[in-house]
Amino acid sequence: MGAITGIEVDHFAMFDFDGFTQIIDSVGGVEVCVDHPVRDTSAELDLPAGCTQANGEQALAWVRSRKTQQFVNGSWSTVPGASDLQRNQHQQDVLLQLFTKVQTFDSPKDLTTQVRSLADAFVLDDGLSITRAVNLAWGLRSLDIDTIKRLEIPVRLTRSTSGQSIVVATATFDDVLDEAYDGNLPSEDRAVETAAESR
Repeated sequence: MGAITGIEVDHFAMFDFDGFTQIIDSVGGVEVCVDHPVRDTSAELDLPAGCTQANGEQALAWVRSRKTQQFVNGSWSTVPGASDLQRNQHQQDVLLQLFTKVQTFDSPKDLTTQVRSLADAFVLDDGLSITRAVNLAWGLRSLDIDTIKRLEIPVRLTRSTSGQSIVVATATFDDVLDEAYDGNLPSEDRAVETAAESR
């Protein structure tokens, strides 16, 4: 991440498939909407058309699927754009939905209780305690996720001589960032002031 964007990751939370399933189930699932029935046997994905309140196992299949097929006009075909890049999009969608779940808690204490009940489902880095993680999440609970800019570095796909897929960036992160903000990216000092004002 830092090598591509120049932005270092301060903290992280890590969970395996079982932990992901447990977390999703603990918040009542997440919504997955598709225009047609979809499947992916390798990811154990099988969802009907429309919107599904997906449980942990269904959500896991959705974020894992890279060979998604859809049932259209009586036959199954690969979903246009199905790939690791589309899978990344699904993962972001689910994480943002999880973020909005913070708004359903009445107090930091209630949120802390919920998080501690899931302590065996995830691991935080050594510099981030559960208390601090909860405080960070609570402080951002009023953030409108629709205002979050989700940047994508354009790429082209190619293959190595041994047949492995390779993704090659066709623009730099700085170029993508500049275009997203029309060349008016706020300074770090101004960003801090804006965040303080919103509180």
